[in-house]
Amino acid sequence: MKEIPAELIELLSDGEYHSGEIVGDALGVSRAAVWKKLKGLEAFGVDVESVKGKGYRLSQAVSLFSESGLKKITTDHKLPDAIMFNVTDSTNTQLLARSQNGHDVHEQIVVAEQQTAGRGRRGKTWVSPYAANLYFSMAWDFEQGAAKLDGLSLVVGLALQQSVYEFCGVRSEVKWPNDVLVEGKKLAGILLEISGDPTGLCHVIIGVGVNINMHDGKGEIDQPWQSLALLSHSVVDKTEFLSVFVKLLLTYLDRFVNAGFSSFSDQWKAVDALQGQAVMLTQGDQVILGEHEGVSEKGELLIRTALGIEVFNGGEVSVRKQS
Repeated sequence: MKEIPAELIELLSDGEYHSGEIVGDALGVSRAAVWKKLKGLEAFGVDVESVKGKGYRLSQAVSLFSESGLKKITTDHKLPDAIMFNVTDSTNTQLLARSQNGHDVHEQIVVAEQQTAGRGRRGKTWVSPYAANLYFSMAWDFEQGAAKLDGLSLVVGLALQQSVYEFCGVRSEVKWPNDVLVEGKKLAGILLEISGDPTGLCHVIIGVGVNINMHDGKGEIDQPWQSLALLSHSVVDKTEFLSVFVKLLLTYLDRFVNAGFSSFSDQWKAVDALQGQAVMLTQGDQVILGEHEGVSEKGELLIRTALGIEVFNGGEVSVRKQS
């Protein structure tokens, strides 16, 4: 995998112009080498502007992960040191591989500046431009078996929803089973991957993607989306956002282990993006039309159809408002 010149990105991350001479001196290379490095950024989807007499700058300012900030997060919560990648295939994939190789990954955090094979639900690609967003995974062990994991993706969504509000005062909603929306536009998504004993110890990889400083989906995103930078009209420090999220996520996971999803029922109702909506649910080749009636105490989807209230769980299920 080709390495992105992280030192160059960090130098230009403020969004200000820097002359070729200054960049060259900082990197210890010639101006010709600077140009070559700048052109090389295009392969990672990083756009650079060049103005004669001013120099070079990134088209959009970025926020790189702070190693000291990540260390503070893990130290404050007594977690293993975070694993940080500049570029990787997928943070979930990296954690899964560590688990399969015999490592104890409980409470292990992995983050990346870019994913080359980011994944969403149902095999979809999660668009992962360099340094623009939060690509995060955390492993968690549950001892009660897979049956006790009902509603977990909704709980992670609630932690994200509350994190956004605490971080920047923006109110968002959670769409069953794994999306966080702002005014109907996708801000964040969740991917859970579960392995282990169905009746005993289960290993869960909690994957989260949050649009932080993205301004341009470059035509790759097939649905309306939003980012924290667009909402706040400024560059967002993603390490600071991660600090807020990890604190809430750990609190919510402990509550979930001890009291299950039912303890979040009132909180869910307050932010349910589909509450009272006519919905279309697809499950394989089957299409179901009905009225959204919230979720069960296990986090299952409830839809009122001509047959009465029907119950649906996760898996290969998608939900859309009827047009």
